[in-house]
Amino acid sequence: MTNETKQQQNDSAMKELTLLSEGEDMGLMPQPKSFDEVLQFCHWIASSRIVPEAYRNNPADIFVAAQYGREIGLGFMTSVQKIAVIGGKPALPSDIKLAIVRKKKLLEWHKEATIDEIKQTGKAWCEMKRVDVPNVMRHQWTIDDAKRAGLWERMAQSGAPTPWKSYSYRMLQLKPRDWCLKDLYPDLFFGIASVEEAQEVQMIEHEQQPEVLLEAQSQPQTAGAKIISAEAPPLEERPQSPDPEPGDPEPIPAEPPPTDPEPEEPAPATALAQIVDGTVEQLRALPQGGMKVMKLWQQFKLPTGQFGKKRVSELITNETTLALFGNEVQKMLIELEKKKG
Repeated sequence: MTNETKQQQNDSAMKELTLLSEGEDMGLMPQPKSFDEVLQFCHWIASSRIVPEAYRNNPADIFVAAQYGREIGLGFMTSVQKIAVIGGKPALPSDIKLAIVRKKKLLEWHKEATIDEIKQTGKAWCEMKRVDVPNVMRHQWTIDDAKRAGLWERMAQSGAPTPWKSYSYRMLQLKPRDWCLKDLYPDLFFGIASVEEAQEVQMIEHEQQPEVLLEAQSQPQTAGAKIISAEAPPLEERPQSPDPEPGDPEPIPAEPPPTDPEPEEPAPATALAQIVDGTVEQLRALPQGGMKVMKLWQQFKLPTGQFGKKRVSELITNETTLALFGNEVQKMLIELEKKKG
């Protein structure tokens, strides 16, 4: 490399630094010129720790999200940060949808109920006017509507609060807004659901899965139950044997009723059984853990009616099979602990 070439490179670098310090947009994002370069760029983005967890080490999903974003007018990195994948489908927060129509100057005006108003009236409403549409779009949703839909203050199957429990009035506010955006701008979003709506659909569909329903039904419903015991009758109300008359033969004492043989003590659990049963309980205590145990239960063809009633070691007597079951449970436990952490 000649001294002249080096000097040209130094001058170019100094010029870029000067422009950057003055706040000029340098276009730091690379401009791929081939499909291979696009994939290479997606791989590079997927290795970053500041992309959403769903996209880490998933360059193909990053590529698809960026393509969706491009079709609706979002930049590459904004698409990666804001397009969520829920149930295998893309979804956008309602706030981002509203920002897109404003940026494209397709929104003439927009009004909606405030959180304070919703708390006072129990009703959320939204009005929107699109630039090229003469009529005003209006939708409303009430607390009663949310209750009928089974959403108001809903808890997840795992017992964790959903957004409809933690941010009830905010979720109510977004409902009519999302409907207005969906009805006014179908040509802009091409049916892409809002994140809030997609989460609701996924939550309801998940809880209707047979294994989830069976798991819930297998748990004893003891909340609020009372233990009822029969009280012994007062002493004076107990039946008394009549006094024997003189000359009557001595009563023959009744033979005591036969007693059932003492139940045999169960054999002490082996070390392997204790480890597997303990690991299963750890997994079931985690969110989504019960569903994973149920799937594994079905995979090993254990009796479904015994789920939650008997320990795994009581149903799998072969230690080799029990060890295989335990290995699968341990893998699931490690996977959920990583996500939790």
